[in-house]
Amino acid sequence: MTALRLTPHSPDQIIRLPIPGDRDTDDAPAILAYLKQFAVHYGRSPYVREFVRSILPPFTGQNDRQTILRTIVDFTRDRVIYLADPAGAEYVIDPIALLELIRTKGRAYGDCDDKALLLASMAGAVGFETRIVGVHLHDPIYWDHVITGIRMDGRWVDIDPCVRNTEQPEYREKLVSDV
Repeated sequence: MTALRLTPHSPDQIIRLPIPGDRDTDDAPAILAYLKQFAVHYGRSPYVREFVRSILPPFTGQNDRQTILRTIVDFTRDRVIYLADPAGAEYVIDPIALLELIRTKGRAYGDCDDKALLLASMAGAVGFETRIVGVHLHDPIYWDHVITGIRMDGRWVDIDPCVRNTEQPEYREKLVSDV
């Protein structure tokens, strides 16, 4: 696993977190576990926690988990523009690098795993239990899309940070990172 830094990065520097394996069905559980480890790691970052605090509405009520979660989800959807990884490459962008790009340039670019990891990290930084979930989007055999699961009011809510509206697709088959 790559060594990680918890200090803000230069906006021009993107740290790529390598993904193990070849994205085939057998590697999917390991990849999701790997992403979950990063979500936990970055969810403990003081930088990520402070960033989340800075985007909350000024009159967020004490422990208003609905508003906090909605703010984080909307922020991730609106500020990280979907852009696929290069052909034949698979990597994840460090959430702190994404937040720094957003802070300095107003937006960042990333694919589904970047968005899911950022959402899980931000939610984890303010006390939500999270998980990374693989789903079939375009391929019935390969787990070709990643979403975020967030525990809310005692149940898991799956959130696809790539979907532009509040209607969440109903993914029938899911591969969950409970590591």
